[in-house]
Amino acid sequence: VEDIIDSTRYTLVFEGPVRSRFALDFYGWAIEGEKVNLRQEATIWAGKHNYENKVIAPKLPAGVNLVTGFLYNFNDMPLEEISLDKTLVMASHDYQTYDKEFIMGEALILPKSGVKELFKTPDFVPETELSRTWCARLNLDGNGEVMYKAYATWEHQDTLFRNRDYFLNFINGEAQKTDRPVTVTLK
Repeated sequence: VEDIIDSTRYTLVFEGPVRSRFALDFYGWAIEGEKVNLRQEATIWAGKHNYENKVIAPKLPAGVNLVTGFLYNFNDMPLEEISLDKTLVMASHDYQTYDKEFIMGEALILPKSGVKELFKTPDFVPETELSRTWCARLNLDGNGEVMYKAYATWEHQDTLFRNRDYFLNFINGEAQKTDRPVTVTLK
């Protein structure tokens, strides 16, 4: 397989007891005959069931979009889409670990302005790992950036996450906080 990236770099931006961030830089990514530089910054907060993901791609070739998503290979339960004023949620909850042994909840909380479309890959795509993947095609803002949150819960983290309604209420609450963040004004 031909290497399509000239080089990559991992950087620990900061590490602390409450919050840590690392960055992955991809240099010279060959896309549609052009070389693209892309940066991904992941921020992890202590005690949270998610990480914040910021992708920066100032210049993409025409017609090329970033895509994120998650597998739903083992799902028998319906996938959930929640739409708020400024926020869109994609969520799944089922026995979706290896061999359908444990219940896991997954969700993406995305800015509506950052979502071009949601789509599912076919149930079987020959020679690819993208079978049964629920995806969001992303729009970048004027700075070539998009930020979203990725969640994963597991029944062994907290037995309450076995309950689908509990998980969906938790994710809805997280989406509400994202949709209407607290603002502080000092006078």
